[in-house]
Amino acid sequence: MSPPMRFGSGGRVRAVLISGDPAMCEQLRLQLGFGDRVEVVDSVRACADGVPATRLYRPGVVVLSLRNRRGGCCRHLVRPLSLLAPVLVLIDRPDVPLVPKLLAAGARSFLVRGEYTVDELVNATTATARNIVHLSPAAATVLVDLLHARPVNVPF
Repeated sequence: MSPPMRFGSGGRVRAVLISGDPAMCEQLRLQLGFGDRVEVVDSVRACADGVPATRLYRPGVVVLSLRNRRGGCCRHLVRPLSLLAPVLVLIDRPDVPLVPKLLAAGARSFLVRGEYTVDELVNATTATARNIVHLSPAAATVLVDLLHARPVNVPF
């Protein structure tokens, strides 16, 4: 088996985009193409094609765009995708049960639309490819609130 091709020419991060919304796929392709740090190697518009495309292109990161509050049909892809490449999930709003479930399933980073600029999207994409967790403020708040709701006995 050949090694993963996480980075393309010029050290750019190779990315596969997955979104059931063709307009969102094109918007993300344009946004990630801003600058010279991310190379979008494929845009997948059907959830069923997400894992095969990730296997074929061996990206450094998968950007998985979930359009509705419950994550739509593609949310089940997080676990198998995360075994192939780090996953950055984009969603419309932070859903309290969904954020920890997607992170527990293997998502590495989580952004909420409207909470990031194009630069922040590119930064989150490149950070995720390097296995650095990147959370938008709303996603981080959901996790902190869950931790506060379930006190943990940690010896200090």
